[in-house]
Amino acid sequence: MKRRFNKNKGFTLIELLVVIVILGVLSAVSIAILKPAVFYGKGRNTKRETDLQAVRSALEQYYLDHGRQYPSSTDAPTYSDLSTVLADYISEWPTDPINDSTYYYSYSVHEINSIPKCYQLSATLENNEGTYTTCGGSLTCQADAGYCDN
Repeated sequence: MKRRFNKNKGFTLIELLVVIVILGVLSAVSIAILKPAVFYGKGRNTKRETDLQAVRSALEQYYLDHGRQYPSSTDAPTYSDLSTVLADYISEWPTDPINDSTYYYSYSVHEINSIPKCYQLSATLENNEGTYTTCGGSLTCQADAGYCDN
């Protein structure tokens, strides 16, 4: 009488590893597809930081050309008013990628004896990342105004 051995049916280790890799790739792709807002938000946040650095550079050039003074609160009471004051220093005026009541750029200047000595530029970031702030001018002035946590 011949005895037959039943081979155990199952998966090999290689087959299991291949399936796990495929599932991992599919889950990574699906996360990227299902949450594009997070990735787009990070891109817009980077643009906000770059924009404010460009405006800061223009403000510093203005400062050197105008007797070591920044645009006053009368010359530029808001961020959008800076566009006319700094037109010679920046070719295309940056605006927030969304630019609504939640996401916008702001400018404030602090004056000592009616002379603008420091300023603060800020933008609200997406994805609960807070606010990006950059400042310029006298550190003493920034401390007096409470700019940039000095």
